[in-house]
Amino acid sequence: MSVSAPSDIRPDPPDGPSGEDTAALAGFGYRQELHRSLGRYASFAAGFSFISVLTTVFQFFAFGYSFGGARFFWTWPAVLIGQLLVAACFAELAARYPISGAVYQWSSRLSNKVFGWYAGWIMVLGQIVVVAAAALALQVVLPAVWSGFQMIGTDTSPVSSDGAANAAVLGIALLVVTTAVNLLDNRVMSLVNRIGVSAEILGALLIIVLLFTHADRTPSVTVHGGGGASALFVGSFAAAYVMIGFDSAGEMSEETRHPRRVAPRTILSALTAAGVLASLLVLAALLAAPSLTDGRLGTEGLSYVLTSRLGDGLGRVLLCDVALAVAVATLAIQTSATRMLFSMARDEALPFSRTLARVSPRTGQPRSPHWRWASCRPLSCCSASPPPRRGWPSARRASSCSTSRTPWSPAPSCCAACAANSPPAPTNWATPPSRWAVGASRSTRWPSSTASP
Repeated sequence: MSVSAPSDIRPDPPDGPSGEDTAALAGFGYRQELHRSLGRYASFAAGFSFISVLTTVFQFFAFGYSFGGARFFWTWPAVLIGQLLVAACFAELAARYPISGAVYQWSSRLSNKVFGWYAGWIMVLGQIVVVAAAALALQVVLPAVWSGFQMIGTDTSPVSSDGAANAAVLGIALLVVTTAVNLLDNRVMSLVNRIGVSAEILGALLIIVLLFTHADRTPSVTVHGGGGASALFVGSFAAAYVMIGFDSAGEMSEETRHPRRVAPRTILSALTAAGVLASLLVLAALLAAPSLTDGRLGTEGLSYVLTSRLGDGLGRVLLCDVALAVAVATLAIQTSATRMLFSMARDEALPFSRTLARVSPRTGQPRSPHWRWASCRPLSCCSASPPPRRGWPSARRASSCSTSRTPWSPAPSCCAACAANSPPAPTNWATPPSRWAVGASRSTRWPSSTASP
């Protein structure tokens, strides 16, 4: 089924009132219930905070280096180019369908409700795992800041039984805080998000500059090490996991002013900024690492480089910024997931749809999806907390699961955009992204079968 209503492609007026956005939403058959108060930077922050460079690079640097060695840096620009193709497709869809529940709505309207339901559930299930992986990243950061954050046992390594159990405790505590923030007005959530993203960008730039000034080697040095092409390919999954979630700006379309103009630009700008910062962060860490061969880069990752090069004092301050980025990323993932649940419930595509689709008139927030979502997330954290087997840490088990599930979510929308007989657009990005999305989705299922014991 294709949707070709004229309202699908009519742009927002240059400076029209919010009533124009409400009328455009009514053209899709929905009432304006969520509070429309987000501007351009808030929309950018929604996409950037989901990607969360500091959270994911700190969490996955050791994974990528342990498989690909120093050469795994080159996988970052390659993955960024491929994901920009997907982002271009998503930007086109966000301009055409500025509705909450982005991937679900896009797939439903370009194909059919069954296909959209499938795409929406892939996203929801993936986000349950992703939010646990993000929350568990606190174990990599907080005990290095202060030993009091290690509340269970003494071994802070995520590889250990103590570290796995403590990671679950820290993760659940963070999930309680983010749920409380999300139940407030969306302006409060947006303010927290904007502050966190600003601090993350400044912190990432500061870390990059400091590491480059403490570099022991130059980019011209060639280091031979690591495995072959297959090992480098598995190492690229670190970059594949980092550069996801940029469609979150589209998820917030019903709360964004002039979404047809704002959301497409912020989807592309959030991914570009995150990809460039992540690539520079990886390069700076490789140049500043005390050693590329002592094994610590493959186990301790960026935290080891920071504390060894910048000292405990400054290193701990920067790690606090990383902890803030982890918290904001968890908040963004929850916000995106609850908007997906709200959108699906509004179409009666979920059990208890009437309850899940109810919006508080005072806060403009769908409260029930937050509670239902919150009840699932501690289970996803605890599922990773049993003692690790044969050195495979709990956080990496959760993260490898998220890398194998979440990259599937762009595939339905990209394929539907490619196949749909939709109105012509100035640029049709559908075919290349659909090929990239399907290929990346298939390949990122490898860690759960080859890297995991």
